[in-house]
Amino acid sequence: MTHSVNLLIAIPCAKCMRALLLFSTLLLLPLSAPADYTIEKRDLVFHPVESLSQNSVREIIKDSRGYIWLATEAGANRFDGYKIEVFQKKNTGLPDNIIRAFHSDKNGDLWIGTANGLAKLDQGTQEVIVYETKINNRPRKRKINVIAEYTRDKLLIGTGEGLLTFDFNTELVQPF
Repeated sequence: MTHSVNLLIAIPCAKCMRALLLFSTLLLLPLSAPADYTIEKRDLVFHPVESLSQNSVREIIKDSRGYIWLATEAGANRFDGYKIEVFQKKNTGLPDNIIRAFHSDKNGDLWIGTANGLAKLDQGTQEVIVYETKINNRPRKRKINVIAEYTRDKLLIGTGEGLLTFDFNTELVQPF
């Protein structure tokens, strides 16, 4: 009689691996610090008052200014190395609190894909600009899953309903 055993090995996705690498690096920093510089353990702990807006992180990105951005279902969280600042619909005008994607563009602005549309954070002024997606000249909210630079003048935006482009010159979002 022969018995077979099925073995399932879970291989983490690329985003999970990036998050794991980032947090394991943060944990190993005290071991690699120069002798004249010490990092206390409390510096690496997120306290409840100043922690992430939500503990499930969908994406992590480092922007052109060196901030670490974490996408959660309760806002965009910006970590400056010391504290976390939360950007949500109520305090910034984002289209939604469910953040699904980030992209830092050539101008240093941060593009934020939400469950309810696309926004850009002007890093200089901290102003959030929301861009509508239209079909047949009628506004339509879309879940933005991914944002990437397509050409020098365009972003490619992936949604559950297909691809869109954003033109930097016209500032319009259109179907691909």
